[in-house]
Amino acid sequence: YRAKEQEEKLKIQALETRKQNLFLQFRSAIEQAYADLEDGRIKYRLFQEQKATTQSVIELLLAAYSNEGASFIDLLQLEDQLIQYDLMMLTAVVKSHLAQAAIERYIP
Repeated sequence: YRAKEQEEKLKIQALETRKQNLFLQFRSAIEQAYADLEDGRIKYRLFQEQKATTQSVIELLLAAYSNEGASFIDLLQLEDQLIQYDLMMLTAVVKSHLAQAAIERYIP
């Protein structure tokens, strides 16, 4: 009888440990999703600011190019950088949306 009782206690303890482990995994997944959501939002704002700054520099270089024949290569490189910022902004939006979907999956 005692052996059976001990066996049942060990099963209960194992189930409690498994339950605690699953809870910690669940909590970790939610925290990671919130961190990814915030990271995506922060990166999006950062890339927006960088894009605006780059656009201002392009306007200045375009004026210099029109007036003095400044380097056209610099203008092309900055235009390429604008495209890169657009892609990075899109990546940040996708990351935010995926994180939001994960959060909604865990917390309907």
